[in-house]
Amino acid sequence: MEPEAWPDFLKEHGWRVIEDIGYDEMAVKYVKPTGRILASTPIERIVYAEKS
Repeated sequence: MEPEAWPDFLKEHGWRVIEDIGYDEMAVKYVKPTGRILASTPIERIVYAEKS
């Protein structure tokens, strides 16, 4: 699914996107502070949503 489609898709099911980040931001924000090196690909995303 294209990243632009997530908000509408989730909204149809009663969810609201709080945060949607891609690989680069995810690596800097969540992986780098742990000191770990994790294998990941640029197509990976994190979508944090809340039930409306």
